[in-house]
Amino acid sequence: MPLSPLVELERYIYAAPFSSAPGKARALWDALSQEHPLRMVDQPGFWFRAYEKHVEVSYASMDTLWSGAYCYTVLYYDRTAEQRQSEFQPIILEHRAARDAIDLYRWFLNRLHEESAAPWPSDAPKPTIAAENSPERHATEFFLVALAWILHHEFGHLLLHRPIDTTVPTKVREWEADARATKWLLDGTTDPLVRQKLFVGACIALGFLGARRPPTEESDTHPPPYDRLERILQNATPEDEELAYAVALNVLLTNWAVHGHETWLQQAKDVSFKDLFGEFGRALRHQDQQTWVRINEQKGLLYEHFVRGPHAEDDQRQLAYVLWEERGQPLGSPEIDWYCAGEILRYWRWKLFLKETNQW
Repeated sequence: MPLSPLVELERYIYAAPFSSAPGKARALWDALSQEHPLRMVDQPGFWFRAYEKHVEVSYASMDTLWSGAYCYTVLYYDRTAEQRQSEFQPIILEHRAARDAIDLYRWFLNRLHEESAAPWPSDAPKPTIAAENSPERHATEFFLVALAWILHHEFGHLLLHRPIDTTVPTKVREWEADARATKWLLDGTTDPLVRQKLFVGACIALGFLGARRPPTEESDTHPPPYDRLERILQNATPEDEELAYAVALNVLLTNWAVHGHETWLQQAKDVSFKDLFGEFGRALRHQDQQTWVRINEQKGLLYEHFVRGPHAEDDQRQLAYVLWEERGQPLGSPEIDWYCAGEILRYWRWKLFLKETNQW
């Protein structure tokens, strides 16, 4: 008997590839010769395999995928809380929720390399469909969508690439399987909330698949995670794209933290998540851009306390008074000067930070 708590959710797992696009459930059943293609196996390591008529998935892989869904969900909420739209704060590992989520994900990723799977940590969060509006419940819902996307990717190999045509490059086959999985889930789905959930699941799936190796390490068989996400996000409509690009960025940035305690700072303000994603791609390709700064964890803590930390009230009060005088000492509206003083202080703290980190 597997040690995974996902055993309790087996019926939801078996249903995932069908329930993710219910209008196409019958067509999928027929395409797969009216036989359920999923086989769950209790063995260690990463295991998603497409055979002639079925796909095998290991519990160890699904455990890690769930921990990834949990980590990405917790960090997305942690990073977007109390901040303006189209603005990302760096991952700061002194935040308890972020640190615990990353530690759990890292533990499961490391477990994939072990010959025998250690049991699920007794004090760790676990999959559930019962606790409404909890991180565990949200992670479980996104896990099921992410699993559905991966299974449809493997179904793509099963239906498109069996028998394997060795004249077609491996990466081309991967692109084709990605496209089929995305098309299957999204085509014909018009409800904006459902589409957003599907995009979140697809981004989590690709984040998990990319997290198995360091972000700077290229694969000989699979396209880079950024490129795969970029291709999927081209299917986004204007109603989908801000959330979809924000989640994709969060997934990529989280993987950096998981592997190296490194993070990225966003310099540009008031730009769309789509543009931020595009600029992040330029940063990853070492192309000229002025939006992202790569720093280590220690500098991330400096940013958290020095740049984002509270200002000295006397400094802000004196500067606000100067600004008020420059406006001609008008009656009323003192909050304008107080706000502007805070923004000016934050701006110069940011410039000093960049100078100290050799980025300016």
